[in-house]
Amino acid sequence: MNMLYDAMKLYKCTEADVKIIMDLQQEIIDGLLDKQVLRKNTEKMFLQCTQFPNITVIMKDKQGVVALAIFVDANGTEEDLSGNLVLYKPKKAGNIKLVMVREKYRGNRLQKILMLFLERYAVEKGYTCLCTTVSDKNKYSLNNIVQLSYEYDHSAIKYGGLQRKIFVKNVETEKAERRKKVLTYMEEMLQTKNIQNIIKDEAQQNSNFLEIDYEIAGSGDIVEYYHEKEEMSKYGILLDGYVWFKDDRSYLFERRIGEWKLKRVICILENL
Repeated sequence: MNMLYDAMKLYKCTEADVKIIMDLQQEIIDGLLDKQVLRKNTEKMFLQCTQFPNITVIMKDKQGVVALAIFVDANGTEEDLSGNLVLYKPKKAGNIKLVMVREKYRGNRLQKILMLFLERYAVEKGYTCLCTTVSDKNKYSLNNIVQLSYEYDHSAIKYGGLQRKIFVKNVETEKAERRKKVLTYMEEMLQTKNIQNIIKDEAQQNSNFLEIDYEIAGSGDIVEYYHEKEEMSKYGILLDGYVWFKDDRSYLFERRIGEWKLKRVICILENL
């Protein structure tokens, strides 16, 4: 199923979403020929995954849930994947715990997009290393992980007897490069281009953006504010918690700036 990402939105999950997460997990497991490919998580585990510093994000379209991804800080618990790493001794490690995509939406880079989004979240929160596990039998996920520059570290028996490969990625080395890319994009957009027209062009062509929740916005995202009395919008770019507009003014990123109310946040996928 080919899709336009602008028809979707990415939300931050809360404990109220745990039933939705459980239902999606069961749907995915029911569709697997080999049930060992995916570990079955408990309701208690998913509840913990919605609590800071952990984060669970869910992608939806008009028909409902599309996909889900989870980042956890498992430091000091049995879920910690960084303790036995061979390649790195990270300062601060986190886990890409789980990515699930409903069957009819597969083949649209959603796993990669969600993993890159969680990488951005981790980098902005100061994590230097990300770990993840994958079954040898899950060829699609294995290929995506390798393509996203995760390195094979070792194999282990995890999750009550399941054979898993542990992969790791040093995201600290990418932090400066990510920031440089965002700064270049911001300068280009604010000085030489009409942001509104760029968004319209993307929507008509390949839709290289995704609307996301206010709570999970990050550097490089475009924000649209709307003035109700004037009936007009203005656009800015997020950087380090501030919104920069074309007049070179910056404001703390909030739902309302004076008489301007936040209308939407747009994640530019190439900036992830």
